[in-house]
Amino acid sequence: MRLTMLPDTRSASAPDAPCIADASTTLSNNEFQTRVLAAAGAFASRGVGTGDVVALMLPNQVEFAVAMFAAWRLGAAVTPINPGLTLKEASHQIADSRTKLLVNGSGESVVAGRARHSGGGTAGWSTPRRRTCK
Repeated sequence: MRLTMLPDTRSASAPDAPCIADASTTLSNNEFQTRVLAAAGAFASRGVGTGDVVALMLPNQVEFAVAMFAAWRLGAAVTPINPGLTLKEASHQIADSRTKLLVNGSGESVVAGRARHSGGGTAGWSTPRRRTCK
C-alpha cells in the first residue's frame, strides 16, 4: 500500500471509525478522506501537481494532516513552515523550496506583495512568486 492511499484504504475498511482529532475537530475515516479529496481538488485547480512543493504554515491541527495528504495525493512534496516564523524567515523557506502553493490558517499573503490570496474554509491558499522579499 502507498501512504498516499491511506485515507482511501481506511475509509473503505472502516468508514465510521475515528481517524484524527484535534482540540476542536474529530473526523471519521470517511470524513477525513472526503476532506483530503476536496483539498486535493482545490490544490490541483491552483496548478499543483507532481514534483511541486506545497508549504503548510499551519499549527498542529486536523487541517495540517488534510493538506499534507492532499499534496501527497497529487505527487507534491510538503514543506512545513512554523507559523511563528518572522516574515523574513518564512519568505526564505518559501523561496528556497520553490513553493508552488502556500496553505495557512488565514488565507492572507505571508510574503507581502508576493502572493495572491485565494481563500476559503479554515485554511487559505496563496501562490508565491519566485523572488525573495527584502
